Amino acid sequence: MFYENKIIPIILTKSKLVERDFELILKTKGWLGISLTCFDKNNSLEWEPYAALPEERINVLRKAKKFGIKTWVSFEPVLYPEQTLKLLDVTYNFVDLFKVGKLNYHKKQSIIDWNKFYLNITEKLKKYNKDFYIKKDLKKYKP
Repeated sequence: MFYENKIIPIILTKSKLVERDFELILKTKGWLGISLTCFDKNNSLEWEPYAALPEERINVLRKAKKFGIKTWVSFEPVLYPEQTLKLLDVTYNFVDLFKVGKLNYHKKQSIIDWNKFYLNITEKLKKYNKDFYIKKDLKKYKP
């Protein structure tokens, strides 16, 4: 259906099961996105108990890129800024686009220095020469 109707799928998932669709995604010139919120396995299990572990998601991205698929990552919500920066460090070589958004509507959001995080993440993304999009909720912390 996608191919016949020239629809380009843009997928965002937390699952490793998407690997079974690599051929279809490539054939339709689609994009594969993975949501990454935690680097630490225990934090991931706490916040996303039913999602694939971070290492598994990162491996899906790596495999997709080797397969020839355009890849992107959603860093949203940012729960632990230092972990998000680490995730960027380990994925930038095989990710084409990054989208970054802050944590909202949770008490933890008030203890994060969003100004500092905005500077750190944008500096790193520029250093790695990556395409990126900062979501509106985080963009307001731009100095």
